[in-house]
Amino acid sequence: MADDTGIEKAARSFAAARSKLKLPKVDKSRKATKQREKELIGKTDRRHLRRSGRTDLWGIRCRPGLKERCKAVARERGMLDSEWAEEIFEAAISEWTAKREKRAQHA
Repeated sequence: MADDTGIEKAARSFAAARSKLKLPKVDKSRKATKQREKELIGKTDRRHLRRSGRTDLWGIRCRPGLKERCKAVARERGMLDSEWAEEIFEAAISEWTAKREKRAQHA
């Protein structure tokens, strides 16, 4: 019986410690995301954004390790990660568009 109370006590203290380590929940609704984006843009120097043409914020999820590999390649090429990502996306879109047009011609 004494062991049961000790185990229960340890479980309660472990649960309390875990709850202290939990990150606050983030509202992922569209409205909340737009609000966070507004706040982030509000804190940045908008002149740079207009000059670079990069005014849209786009956060994506990827497989573990991919972000670091992409950053390393961009750094090796002397580019910002966003510049390199844009280059890749533009190339992929161009290739996809060309394939789609080719299929449409053969149909």
